[in-house]
Amino acid sequence: MTITTTPRLPTRADLARRLKTRELDELDIAVHEAAHTVSGILSGGTLATALVTRPGRVVQHVHGLTKFRNTFDPYAHANVAYCGPWGQATWLDGLRRPTVATVDALLAAGGRCDAAAIDASGGMRRTIDVPALEHLMGRCWPNVLGLAGQLYSRGEITHDDALAALGLSRDNAPMGLACIKAGERPGTFRIHEPHMRF
Repeated sequence: MTITTTPRLPTRADLARRLKTRELDELDIAVHEAAHTVSGILSGGTLATALVTRPGRVVQHVHGLTKFRNTFDPYAHANVAYCGPWGQATWLDGLRRPTVATVDALLAAGGRCDAAAIDASGGMRRTIDVPALEHLMGRCWPNVLGLAGQLYSRGEITHDDALAALGLSRDNAPMGLACIKAGERPGTFRIHEPHMRF
């Protein structure tokens, strides 16, 4: 009998021992933007870019930015907007389920665009199914952290990078994203392309 264990995910506290404060702040933002990215792709979005600003490279006075090629309906936009602060709060709270107060504090502190998207949809508590969203993002959490690591080290990621972090490609993304939304964890399933001859 073989017993496999899931490797322990790194926490912010683990990395705080070896990173400078500025580097840790950049990583916090990378987690925030990676969570937006994964949520947006799961909502049917095509990522244009996600980036974390570096000294000397400031974009519109923001520290991080995630843009999609398509627009979302207000409900999906609110979900994508909520996931950035939720991801950052999860990271800051040591990978525990974040409190509403922590997410609200992040929205108030620097998530003005996120808060505006949530407000435009009627407000968080009326439009976002937080438990369902947390369950979906929780299944993808290792992938969010992997994508955040890429974003932190490279400064910018593409749609293909995000799909690869979910174990998908452009060819199998529709089926793979459906599997993830149906309850599968990324990387735990295989998609077999049908071999058809006409």
